Amino acid sequence: MQPDTQIVMGRREYAAKTWKRALWLILGAFLLGASFLMGASGAFSAGHTAALIPALFFVGGGLWSIASALRSRLAIDGTRIEVQTAFRDRTAELGEIAGYRTVQTRNGSYTELQLKNGAGTVSIPNDFDVDGDYQRWMAQIPNLDEKDREELLEEIQKREDLGATPEERLGALATAKTIGIFATVVAVVLAIASNFGPTFFQVLAGALLALAPVFVFVMIKRSPLLYAVLKRKKDPRAELMFVLMAASFAYLFSLTGVHLVSLQSAAPLILALACFYCAPALAGGLDKTQLFGKAIALVFLGGMYGFSLTVAVDARLDQAQATPYRTTVASKYVSHGRSTSYIFYLAPWGPFDGTNRVGVSSKTYYATEVGDTVCVDLHPGALHLAWFDVVNCWSQSPPATVP
Repeated sequence: MQPDTQIVMGRREYAAKTWKRALWLILGAFLLGASFLMGASGAFSAGHTAALIPALFFVGGGLWSIASALRSRLAIDGTRIEVQTAFRDRTAELGEIAGYRTVQTRNGSYTELQLKNGAGTVSIPNDFDVDGDYQRWMAQIPNLDEKDREELLEEIQKREDLGATPEERLGALATAKTIGIFATVVAVVLAIASNFGPTFFQVLAGALLALAPVFVFVMIKRSPLLYAVLKRKKDPRAELMFVLMAASFAYLFSLTGVHLVSLQSAAPLILALACFYCAPALAGGLDKTQLFGKAIALVFLGGMYGFSLTVAVDARLDQAQATPYRTTVASKYVSHGRSTSYIFYLAPWGPFDGTNRVGVSSKTYYATEVGDTVCVDLHPGALHLAWFDVVNCWSQSPPATVP
């Protein structure tokens, strides 16, 4: 926008929303209080050094929360914008700003100003109590998400291979979105069938889901203007990431109780499958917005796909006779996180010279005490990756091998 059309106004300052500041202050006080209690109790414990480490994390979180409540400010001063957060201040002149994007995260969204000539970005959290003056000032800045959307739609309308007229080519985009939704529904149904259907359908559904990256790769390679993976919200193309996600999560639910003897021996296959999983995103050119976060998500989901598919094939297709063992529970504990896990440490047995950690059901956990005997079946694995499961001793094929 030309300088003579710029909106120049006096200084406007915006504090964080009242409920946000109150939340930050309460959270900060809680974290600092918790860190004091943890530090005090740790100082009198035998392993006081290790006990103090979590307290330091609580101190950091508490200081950040209180600093956010006291320091966060957004200011417009003529053609200048200033953003002040807990421990960082950023400023930019209107003429230095190339445009803005709305970045979506798990916790909401924020505005990201992109500076010209690769000079970096300025993030504006969605925490400030802004007014119409701020909105009018921001209206001077190009919306890069809308600009990219319009450019992509314009390119689609020009592509003769998508239809004879611009209307037909946009119709191809609408059809692609329908196909994307249908493919997602099919993938979810296959994921459910691979876990809860009859044995034949479990194997068939699992095999089809294993090929999900191939389907996504082909669709993106054939029509990169119509399909994408991990696209931005304003991107008009059909999203196929949900098809890949269904493939990642499907096998996990069927692996309860299955434990590989050595993850190291399975690592090359897991890595190869993870690369196979990520290929569609790389083929389509991963969008640079939030590139680091998207790369982390792909690595996580690809690793989940590679691990779960490897273990599922190794265990489900294993028809060999298991070797029975008996051992004892050396220790046990409950892990509380996003979900509750019930953990046994088993005394040395079979391939393990030391104790080994296994997850069990809550029923098995509470029915078994430390020192009790448990039975384990060791399987060779269809992929020759040895795995084992904890079984009821009464159902184990006799005679059980005593380590």
